[in-house]
Amino acid sequence: MIRRVAIFLVILCVQPLNAAYALNVEYSSPSHVQVLLSRWPGDLGSVRKVELFSGDSEQAWIITGIWGGMGDVTGETYADLAVGSGVHYLRAKYYLYDDFEEIWTLKETQTVELDKMATFGILRPSLTGGDTVTWTGAVYLSENVIVEDGVLVIEPGAEVIFMDADDHGAVLHISQGALLTANRVSFFNGVTSFYPGLVTCASDASSGPRKTMIENSVFTGVDLQVTGSNTAFTNLDFKHAYSYVEIHGNKNMLSKSVMEEIYLLSASEALVEDNTLDSIIVGYNTATCISNTISANRCNLITLPDTLNTSDGNVVESNETGRIFIGGKNNRVINNKVSCKEWEPAIVIANEGNEVRGNKLSDCQDKGIEVSSSDNIIHRNIIKNCGDTGLFLRAFTPGAVGNEITENEILGCLGDGIAIYGGQNTVIKGNKISNCDHPLLDGDAGIALKDFNPYVASANLVTENEIESCEIGILSQTSAPSNEPLSANQCEDNQIAYCEVGVWVKSGLAVVTNNAFVENDTHALDEWSVGVWNLALSPAERNIVGGPFWGGNYYSGYSAPDVNGDYIADEPYAIYDLLQTIETYDQYPLLIPRQIAVSPKSYDFGGLIPGAYSSVLVELGNAIDALDSLEVSNVQLTGSDAFFLDKSPAAQPCGETPLTFNPGDSCNVLVAFSPAGLGQFDAVLTIFSDDPDEPEFEATFTGKGVALPGDANGDYVLSLADAILILKVCAGLKPSELFVEGLANGSDFVPDGILQVNDALGILQTIALSR
Repeated sequence: MIRRVAIFLVILCVQPLNAAYALNVEYSSPSHVQVLLSRWPGDLGSVRKVELFSGDSEQAWIITGIWGGMGDVTGETYADLAVGSGVHYLRAKYYLYDDFEEIWTLKETQTVELDKMATFGILRPSLTGGDTVTWTGAVYLSENVIVEDGVLVIEPGAEVIFMDADDHGAVLHISQGALLTANRVSFFNGVTSFYPGLVTCASDASSGPRKTMIENSVFTGVDLQVTGSNTAFTNLDFKHAYSYVEIHGNKNMLSKSVMEEIYLLSASEALVEDNTLDSIIVGYNTATCISNTISANRCNLITLPDTLNTSDGNVVESNETGRIFIGGKNNRVINNKVSCKEWEPAIVIANEGNEVRGNKLSDCQDKGIEVSSSDNIIHRNIIKNCGDTGLFLRAFTPGAVGNEITENEILGCLGDGIAIYGGQNTVIKGNKISNCDHPLLDGDAGIALKDFNPYVASANLVTENEIESCEIGILSQTSAPSNEPLSANQCEDNQIAYCEVGVWVKSGLAVVTNNAFVENDTHALDEWSVGVWNLALSPAERNIVGGPFWGGNYYSGYSAPDVNGDYIADEPYAIYDLLQTIETYDQYPLLIPRQIAVSPKSYDFGGLIPGAYSSVLVELGNAIDALDSLEVSNVQLTGSDAFFLDKSPAAQPCGETPLTFNPGDSCNVLVAFSPAGLGQFDAVLTIFSDDPDEPEFEATFTGKGVALPGDANGDYVLSLADAILILKVCAGLKPSELFVEGLANGSDFVPDGILQVNDALGILQTIALSR
């Protein structure tokens, strides 16, 4: 029995558009073809005759069918025809009813030329047995066509056109083992539907290397649906707006493609890599998406909405995107570059157990990272120049407990650096926060602890952070009860410098001990005497400034006697409220035994032409409020040979080590940079001393060797020889003297990456002006 598959070669697409008849031709065997002649609803004519004949022969198999009336009946008829090898022609003769008058007009014969291979490709519904089928002309599909276990190639200049039928798009099915290598796949949208065409791919392979099913294809008005497993799709270009790829199944891959959206629905272990698109959606409602990898894509949004906790264990890595939303559990968001230009947080973590690590966020219009759940790790991210808070933790039901915010770098945000609203048992450790202050609004802090009704910000640990140049270093404004010590927020081992206020306890219990306050306008404020500013004096291996006891905090500029030499001031440090009335005291303020002071702590020489020279003086000495002298045993420069150290510069030289510095004493060494070639160079200056806190202090230096614009021969001198080389290149020659490495780094005179006559003219003009 002949198997019917609904595949249409639509004659209206190869003849005038007022013809509304379709020919459906399908193979029952390699040597038989079945022809279906059907009349589309709504047409006002009737088909009289269809002929299929071989070569130039006039012998024809004739099918005759008449469908009458005014177009309210669809008729069809079949014939099973024997087909031999060679070239075949298919033609139809039909009549159209004209202007509702009783006049029948005979239309001219329509002829479609098909050679045997193209016949397979155009008309055969199933490609089996590993055949390679090539489509070389326009192919019109309505309803469905299936490709199984073969290779289907749509050559340049050819096109598959999907016809809109029955209010849904046509579907090209690519089954297991098949490969579609296409140039163009298009969808012709009819007047009755706005659905696109669809290419679906299915495979039940679960192991072994991924099978490439579609590559090097251009889709217009056609979407892609992947329903199988262990398949690969690469270098696809979806030209139409709102195009999407939908991926189900296991271990599928989509790479190096351009489209509007990607949906991962009920997918696991998929790899979505190196695509350019608007958005990637992983999981939705009941669609479970587990252990997928979203890597190195360029897009505006990556979202794991996860309304039913089904998007778990996915990795979002090394993408360039505008926003990332994580609604699932136990996902990893690592090493992405995010720059959000909308009034939305750049990264949102709305569920528990996720890791956000190594991301770089810059110039975001709103917040950098927002967390509203528990047990997440936010580690080693860089957040620069956000229009609001850099890292915002806000407690929603059932709260935000046990998060870790560690070793992040946050700078230049127009709001708080880190804000904890209602969070509990949060560890905020080892972060570097600087210049977080809105120029027009008051109250921004490097780290802010506040309630978020009904959640009280309590039992949070703020430790080992470095906060500089913020309006307030640390702000504690909570309702943590003073009679419950375990609910107190702990602020310890932090360094807070150059802020208007170092730590401000506005309300709620906060324990502030073993911090270093350096050159703040006001080191500490306590609004209602609710802060605890010192613990009981106890021996310690070292405190934050290298002393031998735990007690209170260090306050730069504070001078008090230390009769017994324990580096604890003999007089308490007064803590004021905002009205500057004394409210409470730090009973055991810390004093510095000795402390290495280095400036600058890091320096970037920028870009220098090889052979050029630049230097910087580095001042080193003992802190001005230290109690003891500092011994420096060695000063050593390590790293690239492009740097060198001079211990005896002209201005206040240090000379050879060992060196002894009394409190406030200092001297200079000189670090110079002169690259011998192109590229990045780094060095470290290490000062070895008896500083109890930093016995090996490291200052870092960096610089680049850059090409001289116009230096075509690589001798780092601009000359007539460079202009001649460039003119040779413009003439189509390939001179061996050309400095290719330099060209790659922008050594063409006009920095556009292209050698042209203008480069040579610019070199000659520069030489002339220099004489």
